[in-house]
Amino acid sequence: MGSRRALRRTRRMAGFASRVVAFVGFAAICGFGSGTGLAATQAGVAAAVSGEITVQPDDRSAARQASSGMPIYVLDRIQSRDAAQMQVLLL
Repeated sequence: MGSRRALRRTRRMAGFASRVVAFVGFAAICGFGSGTGLAATQAGVAAAVSGEITVQPDDRSAARQASSGMPIYVLDRIQSRDAAQMQVLLL
């Protein structure tokens, strides 16, 4: 009887350990804890730009004029003037 309980407890702990390892692996891939992991993740590419559109990176560096082919990152701030348009192809 006691060995069955021990076996169940061992299996439960093994399941918990595998979930922890999976989460840590996911966090490492996403860059959590590195400070720049999410900001450095590319979300897409500017495909068609018309009018005045600026893109400011999350690190508060200077805004850049958007152009076709420019990478767009997850936390970028995009601002447009009246009648400006931009198509972003998501990855």
